[in-house]
Amino acid sequence: MSAIETIKAFLLGTPWWVYLLFFYLIKQGIAATTTRTVSLKKLVILPIVLSVWSIIDLIKFSHVTPGLFVMFMAGVVLGVWLGWIIVCRQRIAWANRAEYTLQISGNYSTLVVLLVVFGAKYFFGATMSENPHWLHELVPLYALFFISAVIVGVLFGRLANYAYQVSGKSH
Repeated sequence: MSAIETIKAFLLGTPWWVYLLFFYLIKQGIAATTTRTVSLKKLVILPIVLSVWSIIDLIKFSHVTPGLFVMFMAGVVLGVWLGWIIVCRQRIAWANRAEYTLQISGNYSTLVVLLVVFGAKYFFGATMSENPHWLHELVPLYALFFISAVIVGVLFGRLANYAYQVSGKSH
């Protein structure tokens, strides 16, 4: 089967709700390119959900080794650093401190992060559906967990930078 035929098979075999999710993520990412008011509580949800999801995936594999755990933690650390750097130049201010809402200047980082998360999860999901034993090989397993960890780290790094930027601001 050629690469084009393989891609076509994956796309035709993709459930309809995955396309809805994809377009929703694009819509959210495009909305984030303009200055907006965001609830700090909502900014916490995605990193927590993805962290729990990644940890559950990590636990699901009975052959988790210390090396895999170290790789995962290294990915989180790298991701936190990247997330911090990504939003360093963004202007963040309290929109309403009592309601925990922030005014965040628009940029493309949210769109990029959402597309990377979706792309990575789609790629690994589609590949595993085609070859269920693929993740029993060491390199794909390490790659999956490293990418997941970097994504989680980026989200926490961004969140930490947002909190840092508004911590000394009264409004």
